[in-house]
Amino acid sequence: VWSETFLSLLTGRITAVVVAAGPQRAVVVELALEGLSQSLAEIGQLAQTRVVVLDRAGRVIGHPDASQALRQENLRQWPLVRQAMLGAAGSGRIEVGSTDYLAHAMPVQPVGWSVLVMQPTRRVLAPLYALGWVLAAVLVLALGYFGFDKFVLAPKRQATEITEAKKLGRSEALATTTDAATDK
Repeated sequence: VWSETFLSLLTGRITAVVVAAGPQRAVVVELALEGLSQSLAEIGQLAQTRVVVLDRAGRVIGHPDASQALRQENLRQWPLVRQAMLGAAGSGRIEVGSTDYLAHAMPVQPVGWSVLVMQPTRRVLAPLYALGWVLAAVLVLALGYFGFDKFVLAPKRQATEITEAKKLGRSEALATTTDAATDK
């Protein structure tokens, strides 16, 4: 069982209490939000993501920036957060400041909390942008090859065929080659 967040009289910090009941005893753990935020910051650095934990009211209780968890900023206004609070996972785009994120929010049913995972859209789409540039380069090379073949190599082949036909004295071959070239 998780408690709501509160100001601990013992530590003077914003905390939540976790109670794990056993058959004869219970274990009670006080979780400082600063520690949770530090763990989320470390996870985010490794995965290049931003992970945010929200309580059942939509308030931030774990954030890579511990000050946001300590302020308990409310993110209920975001549709993905509201959806997760209602018990349904969802994905979408979220703009934070001037950064556009692709995000996924999911409920943590036993405790009534939600987890929001965000990654900058530009970082997620970077491989697709790179692939687009590669495909554009391949297209330019292919068009360049066909253009070079049609406008440079084909006339040279035609001139070579005409020259060879003249050397061999085959006027019929010359006429046929010339007619075939003008038909193209």
